[in-house]
Amino acid sequence: MTRLVTLILLLQAALIFDLKAHPVPDIPVRAYFDGQGTMEIRIEVDPRSYEADPEAFEYYLKSDIEKMDPTAVEAMKSKVKTLLDQRLRLHFEPEGAKIPELKWEFRKIGDEPWEAPTDETSLVGVTKFKLTDETSYRVESLKLTEKSLGIPMNVVFKNFFNGVQAERYAVLFPGETSFALDLKNTVAGVSPK
Repeated sequence: MTRLVTLILLLQAALIFDLKAHPVPDIPVRAYFDGQGTMEIRIEVDPRSYEADPEAFEYYLKSDIEKMDPTAVEAMKSKVKTLLDQRLRLHFEPEGAKIPELKWEFRKIGDEPWEAPTDETSLVGVTKFKLTDETSYRVESLKLTEKSLGIPMNVVFKNFFNGVQAERYAVLFPGETSFALDLKNTVAGVSPK
């Protein structure tokens, strides 16, 4: 009987631990094409990403961010920008590698609008521009160095055409580069295969 009670207690403890786990964050990079030659890039970063052990930290909630001093909020945005500079490059041919200027906003994880005070929060960097001479677009997940913030994370490269996600996407480990997305037909709203 004592073994059964011990087993039940261990299972309950395991379930409680599992429910409270905070997974290692990815860095989703989503590009949206409207069929009119406009490209919007949205890069989502969990603020825990620059910690040495993000799983040990609770998600920031909407209510936490709203209570923060504006200076602390700006410092968090600055730290996320540093993290991206160390982790990510966007390549536009024939122009080359760059990270466009991003406007940062807090949103619910999954790049959804904030609603409830208990919404788990991420920072989303947004840029929107008209495609001109760009022929292809790809994402590079940079190798980590000793000075890199945080831990190894995947970069998830997804593209959407007229609101529909393209079949092909990539999950990149540090040091990997995605396939080149052909941009020549995006003005016509044609999704590349």
